[in-house]
Amino acid sequence: MSETTEFTAGPATISAAKALKETSEKDLLKLIKALEADQQRAHLEAMGQAGLGKAVKKAARKAAYRLKSKGVEGEVVPEAAVEFKVEANLDEAILVGLPGLRGNFFAVAAELPGAQSFRLQLEGQHIEGALLETVTAGRLKKIRRSMEEDNEGHAFLVGNAALGIRTIDAYEAELQALEADMPEGWPFIQSWRADALERGADPEAASARKTLAGKLDDISDELKEGAAKLLTDPRFGPPVPPDQPVDSLMGEIGQAVHSQIELTRDQFEERLQGLAATVADAWLANEGERKRLSAWLDYSADCFMAWGDDDAAVQCLWASDQVAAGDKLPHELPLVIGAFVQIMDVDSAWEHFQEFLENPEAHAHHMHDHDHDHDHDHDH
Repeated sequence: MSETTEFTAGPATISAAKALKETSEKDLLKLIKALEADQQRAHLEAMGQAGLGKAVKKAARKAAYRLKSKGVEGEVVPEAAVEFKVEANLDEAILVGLPGLRGNFFAVAAELPGAQSFRLQLEGQHIEGALLETVTAGRLKKIRRSMEEDNEGHAFLVGNAALGIRTIDAYEAELQALEADMPEGWPFIQSWRADALERGADPEAASARKTLAGKLDDISDELKEGAAKLLTDPRFGPPVPPDQPVDSLMGEIGQAVHSQIELTRDQFEERLQGLAATVADAWLANEGERKRLSAWLDYSADCFMAWGDDDAAVQCLWASDQVAAGDKLPHELPLVIGAFVQIMDVDSAWEHFQEFLENPEAHAHHMHDHDHDHDHDHDH
């Protein structure tokens, strides 16, 4: 009677009832009586639909009907629901965008059997954590495609539930560093994390720092020197530093352009490079800012490893360690200085500088207007 015991103890699915086909008709009819006595209407409904022979079908349906008439609830459990519970898709569980050098976070999580889909975002002052309507793994891929169309030049990653846990933790750490409140949907995001853990997602396995420790120890000079190339990698996220240092650099360049000291083109370029270095150093002179950037790079390493690109992951880890250690000045770090250099339009600045030297009076008024416009744009 082991098949019958297994059937009564498990979910009332048609496939579970079909597994009784080797059981004799006599035993099946006994089982129907026992199920009716126990008021197990759902199991009777399943037996009535499982093709177990005419007599069994008839007896099961009659018994189920008698229970229904007495008001006993019970429906056949859909197969998909049971299989989904057993085989949650943990491999394609979250869509993420990397923080780059701005600390932007973006993620959409697929639903898990015990937790709903959610979206989280952090961009400047915009903090969002919200529940979504059902998002499946297939839907995640569609969202990724449309995100990549909308954000040309940026790539997004569909990763596993372990990376999902690391994403939630990195996002939480960033909000804590900013001393910002957790978004409204935070309890639901936490329950997704708990459900993923319960289903076997292992955040340690998704840690690049843990998995690639050996490769980081043996990092080649070539990889160190190539770290700045991450800035042009579409997967890296926004390569432009946060607004404050960027605005500061633009202000410094504005002053350099309206200086009456005659310089050659090489000297002028050198001056701008010096300004970029000064601003980079000022940005990361603050230990809190260094810790934040280091954490973004650690999380980016987890994402690159999930993409299967261990070299880029190791470059992120190495850059993270360089930033955190503070042994070198920030402008000596290729990734950091590279980010400031790439936003400077040296040709345009040189042109303005030459025009100003030729006619300083005409430009003084123009510069005042430009400052006013810039402030207005920034507020907007």
